[in-house]
Amino acid sequence: MSATLKSHLSSLLQTGAGSDMTIISNDRHFKLQEAIDNTFTIQNFDTDTVNRMLQFMYGVTYDEAPSEENNQVDGETQSELSPSDQVRDHLKVNRIADFYQLPELASLASSRIKLILQEDWSLDCFMTVAAELPHLAVCRNLSDMAAEIAMDHLHEFVSDNRFEALEVIDRFAFKLLRDCGQNVKAMQEELEALRTCLAKANKTLQNAKDSLEVLQKTEKCRHCAVGKFDCYIAPDYILRCSNCNTKHRE
Repeated sequence: MSATLKSHLSSLLQTGAGSDMTIISNDRHFKLQEAIDNTFTIQNFDTDTVNRMLQFMYGVTYDEAPSEENNQVDGETQSELSPSDQVRDHLKVNRIADFYQLPELASLASSRIKLILQEDWSLDCFMTVAAELPHLAVCRNLSDMAAEIAMDHLHEFVSDNRFEALEVIDRFAFKLLRDCGQNVKAMQEELEALRTCLAKANKTLQNAKDSLEVLQKTEKCRHCAVGKFDCYIAPDYILRCSNCNTKHRE
């Protein structure tokens, strides 16, 4: 579909010009172009959600902002939607896509939810998504996305008591996930401890190398100059004269 045709179809939805079919949702009329004169009433979804579905059908995308009349509260325009509200709006699009068997629309809504969770992570937002999963049939991509996000925040997720109450998972799977989350956390802590030990070992090794380099360049103690240079490496890995304890370093 060319950009010009997309623009034309989108304009038909916006203006209702040349329409011979009307979709009614909560007293709002969407005028469309169809082969026959017809009216179709949608009662299970709010007008913004219906509008987003129609935008997608006419233009392969949909606006995230609410319609102008629904963005007014006591005569004033609402401020920018919070991430939680944005996720809820996209979940509504997932529901209508599920209801009318529109997997491409469901995929688009899921991708927008994923972007929000990645850029502005919130456990509350994620729990809202997880609670919706049992009620969606065609939105497999939403389940896959939720699982991918959950793995990135597994310990935080399974430590929340709300998780156990979700219909999306049974008790056995919940215990399995919780144990996995605890194991992952323990391994992360162990890995961090090993990294700390490795950093200390590398520092010790470098100090020892530095002391050996000083030793190779030193024939006598610069302080006492007694005979050959007898020395030792102190606990702080600094080369010292065995006779007078003078420090020798670069």
